[in-house]
Amino acid sequence: MHYVHANCRHDINQDCSKNGIESIGVDFSSIDTCVEESFIGDDHGKSVNQILDIENKDWNTNGPHIFPAIVINKVAYRGFLTPENIFQAICEGFKNAPKECKSVRHNEEVPTNGISIRTTIIVIAAILVCNLILLMLYRRYHKKEMQSEVKMAAHSAVSQYFAIRNSERELESQDLST
Repeated sequence: MHYVHANCRHDINQDCSKNGIESIGVDFSSIDTCVEESFIGDDHGKSVNQILDIENKDWNTNGPHIFPAIVINKVAYRGFLTPENIFQAICEGFKNAPKECKSVRHNEEVPTNGISIRTTIIVIAAILVCNLILLMLYRRYHKKEMQSEVKMAAHSAVSQYFAIRNSERELESQDLST
């Protein structure tokens, strides 16, 4: 599985599976023969796999299999447990771990291929700064638009006032002349 996950991350196909199986020293043809003999029919996507069908009937008859549980330091551990998991749980119970625990703990360092915390913080800060700049630009634009609308409304009101005033003067001058 390590080979397949490391080398065929995005494209798992028969060639990749063959290389992965052969990388652990197993003959691929024996597995291929087993697969071919376990299906009824040629179309594996639509036909029944005899081995899986027997297992499915057994599961339906007997119910789910219960994994063993172990209690270490008053904590129950269930599921697929490996000796390494159990050993690690025992080592975690020590206040001052013995040298055996320390040597195992140092060998289990998992390499990280992800983004570091520092990079994540920098990216978040950059996004926040960009959003603040965009907000400031929008507010400036909105303020200018509001000022423009107020000016237009004021000009319109003044124009209407003068139009009304002029029409009143014309009416007054017509009344005086008659």
